[in-house]
Amino acid sequence: MKTLSKEEWKRRRRIKHYARLSVIGASFLLIIIMILWGAVSLVKKLTAGADPVWTSAGDVEITDMLLTVNDYSRPQIKMDDVTGVVIHYVGNPGATALTVQKYFQQLRITEKAYASCHFIVGLDGEIVQCIPVNEIAFASKDRNIDTIAIEYCHMDAAGECTGKTYDSLVKLTAKICKTYNLGSDDILRHYDITGADCPSYYVENQSDWDQFKADVMAAMENIEL
Repeated sequence: MKTLSKEEWKRRRRIKHYARLSVIGASFLLIIIMILWGAVSLVKKLTAGADPVWTSAGDVEITDMLLTVNDYSRPQIKMDDVTGVVIHYVGNPGATALTVQKYFQQLRITEKAYASCHFIVGLDGEIVQCIPVNEIAFASKDRNIDTIAIEYCHMDAAGECTGKTYDSLVKLTAKICKTYNLGSDDILRHYDITGADCPSYYVENQSDWDQFKADVMAAMENIEL
């Protein structure tokens, strides 16, 4: 067996020492990277689709009545970037916001249709939220993935809003537009996407639809986020 000199023994000891330090340093760096990666992932999860449940639109309170997660009305599919808001009418004269919400909720049991919306505006101007704004609703066919859907209630078959319903619909649409930096051309009727006669009143009365969009743009100035 070869006998090591004192200098060679010291040199090998230094090499082992530095090797241990390198392993410790690499392990420490890996731990730091994993911590940072986890922190970034957590921040992304917490900030994705900010404010999924809203409490108000202007001076109108929004009631949280989120649907139970299910395949027929709330599939919990994440929304893409919001590029529009789609206005629908419920198509059932006299139906209330609560009635419509219950219908969507029951679809998880009845399995009769795929249908829902993000918000319902009632006959007295009340607003109910059914789906968080960072999830899709089954409302607007190919545009479900990038639009927020509003259904409004109406008393007559023509689908014209009551004054209170109209006021809340304007404020809610204005909040959506201001939140997602949308313009007048980004406010759509169901009709504009699929050709469906919805909302019937605004399909038949183009000038009133143009006025609605103008009222929304004006209301944005008074909406606080």
